[in-house]
Amino acid sequence: MVGSEEGLLELRNDVLRGLYLGASRKMSEALGSAVMIETLRPYYENWGSAGANTMKERLGATETPEQVCKASWVVGRMIFHSFDGVIGLHENGASLTTTNCFAAAEHQELCALYCSYASSSFASRLNPRARSAVVASMACGDRYCLKQFTVGRDPNGDIGKKLSDLTPPSVSADDLDYWGSAATGEAWTFTTRAFLEVAGREALPGLTERAHAFGLEMSPRILASSIPTKEGRADVIDILATIRSIMRTVGNTTARSDSILDRETIECPFSGAPVEVCYQMEGFIEGVLEGIGKGYEMRHDRMMPNGDRSCHWTIRMKEEVASSGREGDTIRMARETLGRRLASGEITVDEYDRIMDRLERI
Repeated sequence: MVGSEEGLLELRNDVLRGLYLGASRKMSEALGSAVMIETLRPYYENWGSAGANTMKERLGATETPEQVCKASWVVGRMIFHSFDGVIGLHENGASLTTTNCFAAAEHQELCALYCSYASSSFASRLNPRARSAVVASMACGDRYCLKQFTVGRDPNGDIGKKLSDLTPPSVSADDLDYWGSAATGEAWTFTTRAFLEVAGREALPGLTERAHAFGLEMSPRILASSIPTKEGRADVIDILATIRSIMRTVGNTTARSDSILDRETIECPFSGAPVEVCYQMEGFIEGVLEGIGKGYEMRHDRMMPNGDRSCHWTIRMKEEVASSGREGDTIRMARETLGRRLASGEITVDEYDRIMDRLERI
């Protein structure tokens, strides 16, 4: 079971943001800043355009610099959650100043990608004559970040003296939760896809290791948010239920024995994502369970990103894994043989699933 909705909202944003940041940092370390920015630029520009379409629906008219600025603030608030800022109306445009962006001290590349490329695409989609420019950035050593918005003028020019502060629009908890997690999840997905397109699958272990380390870091908070279904401390199934709520998946987890669990997911917002996103999620969950003193290992035999109708994992205590290594080799060989028979049409999907289910339960 899961704790309060308010606590879950914050936890969901922090988990998705952490996975997104972890993949971004790993990409930067592996490829370098220049290649990372060049590779991700079109993704962020498309992301900015998509965000503008959402803001048109949510806020209505967005033609003037101050409206574009307010819409940009709303998007920042949704994605960064703790983001705050001061919006100013100037003689020739509007400005957005903030001192608490999460990426500022950690990721100069994200500052360029989000605040320059995504923001420019966002502004021009709202108004084809609108322009956005970064004037100051904490990632570059400034005490604050400052973006300017103009319409039909040089964005790097003088926007004139400040006339007044503008009241930031309110952002509902529902919008923070839904749009924020959707946008951050999309950023994690396209960062993973772009990284692996350039670096190849050899980069995958680095991503899963980073996700595992993040799971260890988040384990105390996830444990604290998990309400036990029985008296005493939350057990593994309770913790997995909390993770399911965080990721907005639908399914169930059942105990096959004291040391083996079955986890099936039938609906997932990442079902169309690269399967490598799922591998990172496996690493994250294993990290969470390790962090609470439960050493488990996850092994999947079905994945929706691979075209399966559901995702299924067998989750075993590591002691069980060590003692059943030979059994695991046998099951893997059987899976390969059955896969070839399925591909050749000798057996149906239902027959494949039924046989594998029997093998897993031996």
